Amino acid sequence: MDQNGSSSILGVIIVIMSVTAVIIASVYLVDYVSDDGASEGYVMEEIPDDLEDEMPYDGPVIMPDDDTSDDNDGSGDTSDDPVPDDEPTLPLAAGFTLPIVDDGGLLQLSSLRGKVVVLDFMATWCAPCATQMTELENVQSAYSDSEVVILSIDVDDSEGEDLISHYIANKEITWDVLRNGGGVASQAGYEVTSIPTIVIIDQDGYITYRNIGVTQDSELIAEINALLP
Repeated sequence: MDQNGSSSILGVIIVIMSVTAVIIASVYLVDYVSDDGASEGYVMEEIPDDLEDEMPYDGPVIMPDDDTSDDNDGSGDTSDDPVPDDEPTLPLAAGFTLPIVDDGGLLQLSSLRGKVVVLDFMATWCAPCATQMTELENVQSAYSDSEVVILSIDVDDSEGEDLISHYIANKEITWDVLRNGGGVASQAGYEVTSIPTIVIIDQDGYITYRNIGVTQDSELIAEINALLP
């Protein structure tokens, strides 16, 4: 075979190999991408940055610090906007009339308008509630009855009056303790799911503060002072 014949055969082989490579690449591409552009045979190990925020997340949500937020252009409302002092931050406190332990009478919440009311939702078996009592004693000693009224509400309907009365004497509680009735603790604004829960109501009957767990006397005093003239 002369040199020209060898060159022709080599050229044919190169063409055949090129066509074969193109066909193989096309087959893999079809297998990799479906009609809607989604991967059918491969698992994406890394989530692209532009899709990461859209993935479902069922864990706790951590709110960003103020200095890390860069998406506020000032054109809309944000959760960091200050609330005017003359607007209530929470709804009007649900009214109630509850029996006073060791008194035999009834206490109506609406009768306390004009005063700051501190509600303490508790139970006698609750150890943190006993700690809260000490904090409330310090709060009571800082104000007169004409300014601030503290009320403890026992949310455990199974506790009898004798048990609560013994608790009052043992803890030397000097303010009224009420027995929960009519599901007061679960009403809007209170929504007690854990105890102790503290709720502060201003002179006009609006809830201005709510905290779950033991609340320090210093925090309560600061919240109350903000409501007094």
